[in-house]
Amino acid sequence: MIDGDLDTRRLPSQAAAVPMQRASSVRIALLAVVASVAIATSACGETERASLPRPDPGETVATYLDDGRPVFAVGHQNGDISVLDATSTHVSYGVRVLNVWCPGRRTFQDLRAGGGWDEWGALGSGPPPSGLGSFSWKLRLGDDAHATGIDVTGFAGRVSGRAKSDGRSMFQGCDPSNWLFHTFDGVKPLTPAAAVASSPGGWVLLRGRIDFAGLRLCSEDAACLKPAHVADLQSPGAYPYVEQIERTADYLARVRDGALVELTWVVRSIAD
Repeated sequence: MIDGDLDTRRLPSQAAAVPMQRASSVRIALLAVVASVAIATSACGETERASLPRPDPGETVATYLDDGRPVFAVGHQNGDISVLDATSTHVSYGVRVLNVWCPGRRTFQDLRAGGGWDEWGALGSGPPPSGLGSFSWKLRLGDDAHATGIDVTGFAGRVSGRAKSDGRSMFQGCDPSNWLFHTFDGVKPLTPAAAVASSPGGWVLLRGRIDFAGLRLCSEDAACLKPAHVADLQSPGAYPYVEQIERTADYLARVRDGALVELTWVVRSIAD
């Protein structure tokens, strides 16, 4: 998708198409995480691949790798291209967050922590600890030797260096109605227990609420009848806003050794 069109890529364990869209609401709800946090790195692997559309200069594509990992393909004005992990590098007690893209400022933002990155993935300011994950790629050529797209060939590491602008100035004057982010309106979320039982090979969409006391993701019911253990979840202790994190939400995750890993909060709307 380029700035709001639909894409037909799929999460590998769920059959429905996965559309991506721009925000249509101008209301903003930011959850500021101001307590101490546990910092972890995303487990991007060198085997991740995808055949993606080639973004034109100035355009940004919200799409997925073949295993379902959300990424942004950014076409820079100088003709270069960056393929960046859509997940923030800030991890709160084991919970990750998908970033949004501001086309007017050509920057990324973590809506919960408030950190920002430039279009190349370089960090503008904390609390995120580093630049975004980046993926190597090569041009895909057609029969006439003209480029028809790009092929992602593996994880290249995190973007080093600092952005020229700090995180606050990155989003001054950024219209939230134009924010670009991954949405999953055509996909039916699984319960945590069903996701673990299916043992998907890639990323899966879940709906549930976090139970930090039990280090698990529960289904939507109050009794937590269909939970799944989250291997990298950590107790927030006396963090005063824990009830805001524990509310029911949509998440992406992977399954490893009978547990959920890399639990990632999904932006359902700007009012989320």
